[in-house]
Amino acid sequence: MGTMPFHLEKGVMGLRFDYLSRDPRIRYDNLIRLLADEDPFRVATTTRVAAATSGRRSLAAAIDINVIDDSATVFGKKLDLLLQGNSYRYDHHEGRSSKEYQEDERRLAPRNRDTPRNRAAFMGYWTLARTQHPQLTHDMRQALIAALGSSRPRLDHWWDCSLPDDTAPTVYTCLEASTVARVFFCTDHGPVESKDDMPSR
Repeated sequence: MGTMPFHLEKGVMGLRFDYLSRDPRIRYDNLIRLLADEDPFRVATTTRVAAATSGRRSLAAAIDINVIDDSATVFGKKLDLLLQGNSYRYDHHEGRSSKEYQEDERRLAPRNRDTPRNRAAFMGYWTLARTQHPQLTHDMRQALIAALGSSRPRLDHWWDCSLPDDTAPTVYTCLEASTVARVFFCTDHGPVESKDDMPSR
């Protein structure tokens, strides 16, 4: 594996979080829930967009999204339903459909791709980390509030593996760019293999 001074990846959940945060309804609702002190993992697993029967783009039924556990196929179908109800895009490069998600996902290293094993590894790591470091849940909530509540039209979620070995993980938001809020889930080098051809975990 070897030591690396800096290592940044999209991470298995980063792309999912990116796509969902592009929907203005989800961004607003998740911000309100986090400000009410809800657990970030509960927000991620119980995201809901209510039905709307009026307006130019109506939504016949509510959409319930479990960002962690929905299969890639189910998640893609829900992305298309969200897009039908609200077609907002920051620019023409910003993907929101299931087809665009699949195209972006195929560009990731195998360990970052949307597979049940990779999602389970993400949850296993951060669930244990939050148990070992109670402050982490607060840090995660505050970082997401800073990103969702910012004036930045875009949100990017990243896995930053640059912490020294045996350092407690953390989450923070960077607002240095004028158009994007970047949320970094930071760990030491331990959870990451350095070769892109490693099999998915």
